Amino acid sequence: MRYIRTVSAAPRLTLENIGPIKKADVSFGDLTVLVGPQATGKSLFLQFLKLALDHTSVTGTMRTYGLDWNSESGKFLDIYLGRGMSSVWTPKGQNKSWIHWQDRPLALDGIAAEREPGKKVPDCYVIPAQRVLAFSSQSWLRPFSDFRAGDPFVLRAFSENLRMQAEVLSEGQRRLWQFDADAGGLLQESIFGKLELSIQTTSGQRELVLTGPQARKPLPYMVWSAGQREFVPLMLSLLWLLPANGPMRKQPCGWVLIEEPEMGLHPKAIGAVLFVILQLIHRGYRVCLSTHSTHVLDLVWAIRTLKQTGAAAGHLLEIFGVERSRKALAMAKAVLSKEAAVYYFDDETRQTRDISALDPADPDPLIQTWGKLMEFANQIGEIVARQVANQERS
Repeated sequence: MRYIRTVSAAPRLTLENIGPIKKADVSFGDLTVLVGPQATGKSLFLQFLKLALDHTSVTGTMRTYGLDWNSESGKFLDIYLGRGMSSVWTPKGQNKSWIHWQDRPLALDGIAAEREPGKKVPDCYVIPAQRVLAFSSQSWLRPFSDFRAGDPFVLRAFSENLRMQAEVLSEGQRRLWQFDADAGGLLQESIFGKLELSIQTTSGQRELVLTGPQARKPLPYMVWSAGQREFVPLMLSLLWLLPANGPMRKQPCGWVLIEEPEMGLHPKAIGAVLFVILQLIHRGYRVCLSTHSTHVLDLVWAIRTLKQTGAAAGHLLEIFGVERSRKALAMAKAVLSKEAAVYYFDDETRQTRDISALDPADPDPLIQTWGKLMEFANQIGEIVARQVANQERS
């Protein structure tokens, strides 16, 4: 049975002639995954999705911090996307750049001219690929104004949001997460081991440090492992998005965009992070992420297959080794009712392809290889199998 995805009511963003993108046409599921080679426009696409959802908040925040672009769209892009990035936009001519949100054109000139005050809580929360840059060498989080004007807005806003979250944490609190027991246990075991994240004050300066029986002294940020550095900013964001008490999700924030959640992590830790991402989906967030990891698409394929075969929710929990508690089963059941979409950013055509089927038997090699993520492994398998077969015949 061939997989057919329903997209009639799905939010939709279309970009044309923007940087490496000739045309990116994406209809979003509850979970949307973007795959493709480097420099094909995935990060650019996510930044324009943020702009489509939150342009009033973006311009208001930028003006609050003293940034000004005299209503010029080119200068606006150099501030929003980063220095020199205005070159991705072609304002006129046959290859003019376009943004279409919900099938309606979104004028960049109009966004650049906005003067309305920004909303306090944006609709969209972005966790960028450069998240490690949110930390300073003093083991604390950098404010918006600590970055250069040419640094991307999403990084500056992300770091500022983390800093504000950390400021309200009680001093000396040992364990800084309040995930449920299942998620907390997976993350502790796969990323921190016997260490715990805490706040301490040294010479009047707050620090985020790792403490525990394995460390004689508190460990500052600069000596953490690469995986711990990558994960802590992601973890603090997920804590904010998944409040232990109160509403299911932060209002009115309804979208979460994550660049490469697997970055720097061991496969076991990737699985733990993906379990938390499923909790975002369960709570009603629409999640869109970019990835170069087969683990992410393996999970999407498993969810789609379990859903198609009518499998019980407990089978999804087995993937993560989580016990079938009432709360965990409710989360898994909700996730199996959601829609997932996968898009490939093609470096040859410079267009997107919907590869949501993820069918290993599909004749389309892009669908068959998870957007070429499994291409190398498949090639190794074929060569080795052929050599073994030849040896047996001889």
